Amino acid sequence: MSSATRIENRFAAQERSFGVPEWNWRTCASHADWMHNVEFFGTMVVVAAAAAALLLLLLLLLLLLLLLLLLLLLLLLLLLILRLLQFWIQAIVLKGDAWNLVQVLPGSIPQVVLARTEGQVFRERVGFMVLCIIGAYCSMRILVELRSILEPFLWALFLVMAWKPVVDGIETRLEQLPLSQISPEPLHLDKSGGV
Repeated sequence: MSSATRIENRFAAQERSFGVPEWNWRTCASHADWMHNVEFFGTMVVVAAAAAALLLLLLLLLLLLLLLLLLLLLLLLLLLILRLLQFWIQAIVLKGDAWNLVQVLPGSIPQVVLARTEGQVFRERVGFMVLCIIGAYCSMRILVELRSILEPFLWALFLVMAWKPVVDGIETRLEQLPLSQISPEPLHLDKSGGV
């Protein structure tokens, strides 16, 4: 049962109980129409908010897909950097290390045995630590940007979810008010029973 129907039934019960004159029913009907308009407006607001929430969710999904693609590209870039760093280290070792041995076996491909010195191992570890620090910094920046992007969407979703109980509470409060508080115009009776 809608709010307008409940209010009409309430006015009808008052008419039967207290003998409200015939002219007052038109005023009561105007109150019911007014409450019906309020309910219709609240329903339209809720529908519009739900449509906006659905659109925000779709945009959020597209944003997440774009972020996943970005993370994939960053991962591929990191792998490429690691591969280039490996080639760079091997080039330095092959060029400057006098302890490299070239093993040539009958019927096999020549194999380069890298005899790495302590300084080369230290440089490799430092390079790996630098890459880890750069990757951690990039990950933190991505998380911070993701939070700043998603925060308005989360607030909008929270407001949409909290709007419906607020509208229901307002309608319930309006139904509980006496007629003297929701009447748009004061009623004046003359001695003949007219307005």
